[in-house]
Amino acid sequence: MIRKAVDRKKRESISLNEAKFRSEFVPEEDPDNPEKKTKDKDQPKKRFAERPIWEAEFYNNEVMRIMAEYVEILKSKASVKAAAL
Repeated sequence: MIRKAVDRKKRESISLNEAKFRSEFVPEEDPDNPEKKTKDKDQPKKRFAERPIWEAEFYNNEVMRIMAEYVEILKSKASVKAAAL
């Protein structure tokens, strides 16, 4: 596998045909663990991960504070423009 990567780096061009490229460079299956592919095929694929959209943690809270401050600045600038007209 390492030899294939070194050979690929030495080549000046690669095939734009996806099937040909895959046949040359992408390994078909791991010889050390042949049951891994069959195990992955048996499991149903989830389209979306089941996780919370927004977690209350320090980084996310800081983003919300920055956004709130930005909106307040925009509001104050809009009110100054309206008062000037």
